[in-house]
Amino acid sequence: SGELQFQDGGVVNTSSTETVTITAGSTPVFGTTIFTAVNGVVTVSGLYVLKLGSVTFKAEASPSGLIATTSAITVGGVININAPNPALTYSVTTGLFSLKVLLYRADGTAWAGDVAIGSATFTLSPSTTLSGISGSPTVTGNLLDFGSGCHIDTSGTYTLTATSTLDSSILSSITITVAELKFTTNPPSATTFGYYFPLVVTFKASSTTVTSYTDTVALTISNSHTLYGTISVAAVAGVATFSNLYLKEVFSTGAIITATASGGLTATSTSMTVGGSVSIVTPATASSIPFVSLFSLTVKLLDKDGNAWNGDITVGTMTFTTSPSSALSGVASSPTITSNLLDYGSNCHIDTPGSYSITAASSINTALLTSTVTVTVTGSLSMTGNGVSSATTNYIGTGKIFSAAATVLQTSGGSTNTAYTSAVSISLTSGTLSGTFTSNAVSGYAQWTDLSIATAGTYTLQASTAVGGLSVTASSTLTICAIIFTTQPPTTTTAATSFTVQVSQLDFTGSVNIALHSITISVTPSTTIVGTVTKTSTAGITSFTISIAAPNTYALTVTDTTAGGSCSSNSFTVTVGSPASMVMVSQPSNTNAGTSFSTSVRVYDAGSNLLSGKSVTVTVNPSSVAFAGGSVSTVVTDVSGVATFSTLTITTAGTYTLDFVCSPATVSSSSFTIAALSASQVGWTASGNALTVTGNIYNTIGAQVLDMYGNTVPLPSSTTATIACSNCPSSTKASPSAAMAISTSPFYWQVKIPRASGTYYLSVSLALGISTGGYTLAVTLSSPDLSWTVSPTCVVASKNSVTVTGTVASLVWIYYVILSGKIGRA
Repeated sequence: SGELQFQDGGVVNTSSTETVTITAGSTPVFGTTIFTAVNGVVTVSGLYVLKLGSVTFKAEASPSGLIATTSAITVGGVININAPNPALTYSVTTGLFSLKVLLYRADGTAWAGDVAIGSATFTLSPSTTLSGISGSPTVTGNLLDFGSGCHIDTSGTYTLTATSTLDSSILSSITITVAELKFTTNPPSATTFGYYFPLVVTFKASSTTVTSYTDTVALTISNSHTLYGTISVAAVAGVATFSNLYLKEVFSTGAIITATASGGLTATSTSMTVGGSVSIVTPATASSIPFVSLFSLTVKLLDKDGNAWNGDITVGTMTFTTSPSSALSGVASSPTITSNLLDYGSNCHIDTPGSYSITAASSINTALLTSTVTVTVTGSLSMTGNGVSSATTNYIGTGKIFSAAATVLQTSGGSTNTAYTSAVSISLTSGTLSGTFTSNAVSGYAQWTDLSIATAGTYTLQASTAVGGLSVTASSTLTICAIIFTTQPPTTTTAATSFTVQVSQLDFTGSVNIALHSITISVTPSTTIVGTVTKTSTAGITSFTISIAAPNTYALTVTDTTAGGSCSSNSFTVTVGSPASMVMVSQPSNTNAGTSFSTSVRVYDAGSNLLSGKSVTVTVNPSSVAFAGGSVSTVVTDVSGVATFSTLTITTAGTYTLDFVCSPATVSSSSFTIAALSASQVGWTASGNALTVTGNIYNTIGAQVLDMYGNTVPLPSSTTATIACSNCPSSTKASPSAAMAISTSPFYWQVKIPRASGTYYLSVSLALGISTGGYTLAVTLSSPDLSWTVSPTCVVASKNSVTVTGTVASLVWIYYVILSGKIGRA
């Protein structure tokens, strides 16, 4: 503000009313800059400038153009950043700070201007983003407050400059450090429970360690896990080192470790998992353990890779539970530890049979470090038959002392559980049992030796164990009766074979009653008993010698018809016996030579039971004749006891019988005839078709007509035979020399060959067209003893020419067929 006067010679010209305009050269002047003179005086007020520096004001009147200037005036003022504090270090992003600016006069006093205080702009060098600044500051006096939520998201050391919006030359700068915590050593991506691992957290401004930083860094882990070891460490020269961190839990979902420090500094690690397990080694899963039997209980610790655990902390112990709940006994309170194996001893046992899950939980972490195996605790109580251990197991006299036994087994039907030595009790399902009812088992075997039942009837024994709650009911009943078998029937006998049983009459004390009683024996199922079935006892004892013919399984019953009461024997089996007899079922019938025929026989044992599966052999009688090839002479009887021979063949004509043998039984058939076939060849009577004759005298030469098997056959009427010699001298004579009428076979010639040493060949042909069948009679004449020898030759008797082609083998075959005399089949 100021005052201007229009003077005229130093005197105020009061008449002046001109308009005056205030300027300041190039410096803008704000406020009211045009004034009107009153009585020659201009009062100036409300002027201001917004620029630092030296300013000269000029007043120019109009219309006179008069000008007045001031001396140079200095315009001053200071802007200072009041916050943040450059002595502090702030965390990246989460390290919020206040941003405040103070304005001062040139003389350093608080600015208290007459116009709006204006605002400020902020820059960072090096350039990065300054976030959280309030758009309009809160102004209190000379203080501009831009809020407390300001932050810088990139670590580093920055120059923060505040510039007044009134004049860009009005500015202030401070240095601010923005730092962050960094995991320079992260946790392993996967580790094992109880294993130490290191971590290093460093205080960084950009890539530079802030060595002045000595605050404490604390660690936590995510997902509600617990981190163990030294988890709070003071930084040394900006570095916090953790060396003995570990986890007790096992988890597969990645967890993050967070480091925190003063000033809101935080850092997060890479993800990590923790592996490892505990495993019950013995008993093995799915194993069977006899109740009360001792077993070993061992557990091993494994690392994340399934190898032996070798951690850095105490291995801990295990607690064991069973499901369903049952007493697991004998577990050692402290295990023997060998490397990663925890041995809880070999005296463990479960005393109640059933299926159990045994779970081991580690004291390190009972929730996650567990192992479960499923085992079957087995046990069974057995009573053989009706439970009575004496030889007479089914029937006992009234009042008779008897013994019973039960066996504790490892499994149903298994071996004896020799570990069981506790009490076993015996009782009846109904009725009164006398004697001692409780017996301590010896190696799993319990026996009662003084039991008795006073009342006749049928009873069932039952036993139970004091430990394990096992019980068993005998599988068959026990009969108490006034008459008993003292000699049982044999377990197995053969049909119609006699055997002896014996019974005794008993009184109520179990002693023999010597009174004379009538005793009858019967059999179930009903069949014929061979022998006396009703007898009078002798001194209370009755013996029956009987036999049964029909095969089956039976039980005998004796009845005291005098005093009443009955008793049944053990069951026994009657089996079929050995062959005892044979009968012909079908006789052999007359047939031709070489034609198959059939016959059959049936085989019985001594009880007339049919015998199947028995070998029967047949032979020809007389034995000089055998069955032809291809005949089956041994046959096995079928289910009806019949042996059928359907392929029997005899080639020698004659009358025969057949003998059948199924040792020791035999039978012979009726006689039957095998007839010769029709004539098919002529044969010589000389054996081997060879003959030695005397020279120059008549020698008898015989021939016969045969069928294909060499049987002599009857001749048709008007049959003639002619003899010929292929190489005899011309002086050879035969009588008759021409065709000879023949009616029977054999037939003969008288032949005279000159006395000349040599071999000659005779042949015969019949008017029927049958020749000697390819054989000639070789007659050999020798001198001086006239010994003749014969050698066979081979001729083809067919009238047709024969051409033989093929291999030598083919020729040999044809030669064989011809020599066999079966030209008709060749």
